[in-house]
Amino acid sequence: MEKKNTNKILIAVIIVLAVIVIALAAVIVGYMAGNRQAKNDIKKQDAVTTVKETNIETTSQQETTTEQIIASTKKTVDVNKYAEGIYLCDDTSVDDIVKDTGGNYLNIKKIGKNNVSFEVVTIQAAPSSRIARVVIDDLKLDENGVAKFKFDDDGWGNRGTGTIAFKGNDKVKINIKITRMSQDSMWNIGEGTVEYEYREDQKVPKLW
Repeated sequence: MEKKNTNKILIAVIIVLAVIVIALAAVIVGYMAGNRQAKNDIKKQDAVTTVKETNIETTSQQETTTEQIIASTKKTVDVNKYAEGIYLCDDTSVDDIVKDTGGNYLNIKKIGKNNVSFEVVTIQAAPSSRIARVVIDDLKLDENGVAKFKFDDDGWGNRGTGTIAFKGNDKVKINIKITRMSQDSMWNIGEGTVEYEYREDQKVPKLW
């Protein structure tokens, strides 16, 4: 009788130990799986961070490249051969820009041997027709017809910098970078590089 009881106790102990071992194994497997997932999450996060940093670096490189391109004129440009008046970047008209489609134009107000006065205007399409304008007076040009400028307000509280480059053949390139965007701004002068060409048939519009 005692032998049977002893056997039952041993079996019970073995069962308990087996349950404990299984439970421990489950805990260990769960821990390892969690660890693996955590490592994967960290790797994913690192990958996302790397992509973001790469995008930032790429954007910075693009901005640098744009400025290098616009300022890369090595030949001397006779700025005096340029006409004062309207310069456009496509086949549209000032009238369409102002009253309908929107767009931008360059107005060379005054030009001398080593300096230029101009304005860049960007107009939102109708019916909003918001106007942003950057006016630069008496900007000194280098021998290649290139100069950098800055503006404190484009009419909407936005601040920025830019480069103007006279490229010859009645063409002018302007690059603009907004360095501080006003929180209340509903419009802005726009960013990027635009090449304008003189349009003798266009007149400076009267803006409201």
